[in-house]
Amino acid sequence: MLRYKAESASSVVEAVDPRGTSPTCSACGGDVAETFADRRHSCPPCGFEANGDVAAAQVILL
Repeated sequence: MLRYKAESASSVVEAVDPRGTSPTCSACGGDVAETFADRRHSCPPCGFEANGDVAAAQVILL
């Protein structure tokens, strides 16, 4: 259904392997010790903070 809707909107859906996106900082690329229970991404080396899901999505977009 998602592919169908994307095609009708002249968009593309691309499957991405989500493994490794949560512990990676989207601002500096560093590794951050987090678990899936952590809802907040907080990177001690660079100070970047964001919602964990948003930060993981940003890593995928890089």
